[in-house]
Amino acid sequence: MSVFQPPQTPFPTHPFESLLPTLINLLKIVHSDNPSSQPQQQHRLAIASAVEDLQSLITHATELINTLPGGEMLPRDQDAVIAALEKLKSEKLGTP
Repeated sequence: MSVFQPPQTPFPTHPFESLLPTLINLLKIVHSDNPSSQPQQQHRLAIASAVEDLQSLITHATELINTLPGGEMLPRDQDAVIAALEKLKSEKLGTP
């Protein structure tokens, strides 16, 4: 019987941990008073840059999620595998 071995490389959590601070930064920029010393164009560029940062993190996090092993199986396929494993187990144990 084999024992579960965790992946050799840990799952990168940085993109997920950075989502909330990046969103908060975006909201601060959006809701900040636009002082007269800062032209409206610069304020818009700061917002665009913050949105781009957030979109980049979301894209990276989504890619990480999509590459998780086992995520490609639909629930009905998972049920079929479980049923087959349970059948194999009962055959090995000699129980119906």
